[in-house]
Amino acid sequence: MKHKALPVLFFSAVLFSLFLIPAYANSSWHWLTTSPLPVLPYAAAGTILIEFLGIARFGGIKKPYKSLRVTFAFFAVCAANLLSFIVPYLFLMTADAGGGRGVYTFEEVFYGGPFYMIGLFYLLLTLFIEIPVICLLLMFNVESKKRLLLTALAVNVITTVMVAVIERIICRGSW
Repeated sequence: MKHKALPVLFFSAVLFSLFLIPAYANSSWHWLTTSPLPVLPYAAAGTILIEFLGIARFGGIKKPYKSLRVTFAFFAVCAANLLSFIVPYLFLMTADAGGGRGVYTFEEVFYGGPFYMIGLFYLLLTLFIEIPVICLLLMFNVESKKRLLLTALAVNVITTVMVAVIERIICRGSW
């Protein structure tokens, strides 16, 4: 039983180390390469493609090549991803920005600070938003709801971790 927990602990340690952001006082942030904004469309397209292919292949869709169920699955994944991409930005735009304003502008979200969009909070928010949308929209088009749920969980974790790593490689900044 102890040995089964080791991979989970290792994976958790890797995830937490990816999402650590140091804070430095009395300095200002600037992006050295690019902010996450130009990366977002490519990340969204790649995420949708990977999640759709994963759900279409492993999600247990009934007769996927003899019906419109695959097309419906594609639109379900698109709708779920659209929601999960928009909500974190809205959250940051309405967070307390200091100085009594209480709201970040759209530009400040992307250029004003070290806002790596993809982190542990984003993963949890993505799972909270996407899993119910995908399961509700596709539950009548699959052979097993449990298989759909596990597949949706797996592809969302995989794509979120992948995009987090890519974002940290491409988007470099400094205090």
